[in-house]
Amino acid sequence: MLENVIKYPHPLHNAPSRPLTGHEINLRRFSATIREKPRWTEKVTNRKLMAKWFREAALQDQQHVASDQIVVLWDTDDLEYMHNELIERYKPYVEKLRESGSCIEPHIDAVWKADGLIEEELRQELINAVATLEHIPNSQKDWHPGSNGQVFNLVHPSLWPIIYDRTLSTNGESIQCPKKSTVFYDPGTDGWSTRFCWLPSEFKVSRDGKTKITSYINNLSKPEEKRLFYPIIERIFDRFVPMFSHLLSDLAEGNDQLYRTDLATEFSLDRTDREGVVSIPISIYKLKWKEILEQYERGEELSPGFQSYFKMTQQRRRQDQKPTLIGEETKYKVGYWGPEIDHSNYKDYENDDDDTISDDDYCPSDDGSQEIEYQLAPDEGEVVEEDELEHEELGELELEELENELDNLKAEAIIAEEESKKKLQETQLILEERARKMQEELQKWKQYVQEERWKSDEAEAETVETEGYESIDEDEDHEGKLSSTDGSGLDVELDEYRGFKRAEIWDIGQLQPDSKWSPPTITQETTLNGKTAKVIVKMANIILSPQNPTYGGGMWHVEAMKNERIIATGIYYYDQKNITDSSLCFRRTAYNSGAESIHHSNWGMLHNMGHNGVQVLGEIRTKKNRALVFPNIYQHCVSPFELKDRTKRGYRKILVFFLCDPNHEIPTTKTVAPQQLDQQDLEILRRGTLGKLPEELFNSVLKELPPPITVTEARQYRFSLIKERSTFTDTSAHVQGEYYNFCEH
Repeated sequence: MLENVIKYPHPLHNAPSRPLTGHEINLRRFSATIREKPRWTEKVTNRKLMAKWFREAALQDQQHVASDQIVVLWDTDDLEYMHNELIERYKPYVEKLRESGSCIEPHIDAVWKADGLIEEELRQELINAVATLEHIPNSQKDWHPGSNGQVFNLVHPSLWPIIYDRTLSTNGESIQCPKKSTVFYDPGTDGWSTRFCWLPSEFKVSRDGKTKITSYINNLSKPEEKRLFYPIIERIFDRFVPMFSHLLSDLAEGNDQLYRTDLATEFSLDRTDREGVVSIPISIYKLKWKEILEQYERGEELSPGFQSYFKMTQQRRRQDQKPTLIGEETKYKVGYWGPEIDHSNYKDYENDDDDTISDDDYCPSDDGSQEIEYQLAPDEGEVVEEDELEHEELGELELEELENELDNLKAEAIIAEEESKKKLQETQLILEERARKMQEELQKWKQYVQEERWKSDEAEAETVETEGYESIDEDEDHEGKLSSTDGSGLDVELDEYRGFKRAEIWDIGQLQPDSKWSPPTITQETTLNGKTAKVIVKMANIILSPQNPTYGGGMWHVEAMKNERIIATGIYYYDQKNITDSSLCFRRTAYNSGAESIHHSNWGMLHNMGHNGVQVLGEIRTKKNRALVFPNIYQHCVSPFELKDRTKRGYRKILVFFLCDPNHEIPTTKTVAPQQLDQQDLEILRRGTLGKLPEELFNSVLKELPPPITVTEARQYRFSLIKERSTFTDTSAHVQGEYYNFCEH
């Protein structure tokens, strides 16, 4: 029987995950960005539009992996993989859900979102009900400690939680701290609080997905609150049931551990080893990338890409079969992709310490990793050009480079003649043919530049209907743009390659074409339908004012400790006003075997990680009337936001459901009476063991019970609870990861 129990992962129990490569993080981010767009299921079938976005994503990813060189990060396999995953996996499942009347969609792996999940009438009912908790005397308002008077707690589980040796169960006995885990697959003692535990309620879900709250919600249990709030919360939780069922099924199948690439092996550990690098002229890279994108746009079979050449070159190096045409000391060797540079004089990597990843431009994080938000050009309302390779990219830098390469080839012929008469004949044949091809290419490029300049003077902009990408407010949407207008009427892409002569191909992690996202299978074991869920409820407002206009963001954290064993969180962003865009960011701990001994390592760069064992997974916008569910094994953090109009107030309001592990035994409000001074409920005690006593004896026992906990005491206990959990979070390797000492000498 026990063997069939689903072992849901918990952040304080499970070992760190295998790290994702930066290559995979790029793919995940691109996919999530596309699936945030309106009508994305239609747009992913538009190859011209997708090619445009692929090109922009490649540019932006290259900017963030290294500032001192161009590294090839997108290739033929990536285009095919992303096209197939979006069209063959995500699109049909989302369309199937939509046909059934559901607005649920997957976001990053094991995170689910829903826009418009709650109908407007029910949302307004919630807003009106919450107003009864908001409109109270200022002296009674509960501003969260350390929030600078910005976080207004309406219902918070840290007030009047289970206090071991103080809180009573319905049998009249004080609740004791568990001596060990109550789930057989987590026998450890680390991560347990010896003093406190949040107090869940019991939500009974029928087989058809209807919810009934069968035990009171802690801090929302007055009779009038039950009558007003419980019917509303029940109907909202009804909508969350399918989302939680999808998430629990994801966890049961291990979909949070999906890996789309292998770990990088070449050029990963030793940055001074240039044998792990293949270098090609930037002009060749741009031509080849343009060819690949055009093939994709036309729906043709894609030609072998950069990684194919990389593997061929590495194999040739390992076999020591690379042809040396002019002697072993020559600097240039001829190959299909152009002269290959001898890296001994290319760059002094031995003294290059600038191998860290900055996180100064993102969410409150000191982990060295970063989450980058794509700014893809708009799909409608912009100028569409026939040729994606702008004439500015074919300027004097490229022409000069080709001329220099031609001169180098001629110089090699002279050197070869002086060094070896015997080699001269065969060398000259190769070099002359190469020079002839280079001369032809040079003439083509010159002609192309002239034609493009003529086109830019004559072309007229093509105008289409504008549609937004990122919602800035309720009625006005617009897309982030990578390109700028030069005044000619054409959108001219900024030449991010200007000043670079070479592009480098690294092993960034081999793509696994068969490892794609798949929808989870919801089973009787993983669905919430027909079960009683243990749920902790939280309600809070973040309020900004002209005097206090900026919310600095949250801290990275997981929810609660092993006492509660929360496995999933659901958040409903039911109202907001006059605030800028914000996101919920996700990361998790990741191991790095042997990383503590790495010198001059590219490992952090290739895996988008800093020197500690945590890795940013992605982010999702938190907008009005959006619902999210995500696993507690993902640490999360609210990004900063501020007032749009600093002369007016603004706010964000949330309703949160914390879902406890169904296999975890924990006291609930079914067996724990309210501890608040004004909410004593003798009926709950009467339904317990004490209720079986004669009335006289029952009253005598009541007199001996500890008194209810006052507001002052409750806030003192909360301070201790927050301090305990903050200390654990700050020091736990389960949350903060293991820090690695990357030597600099």
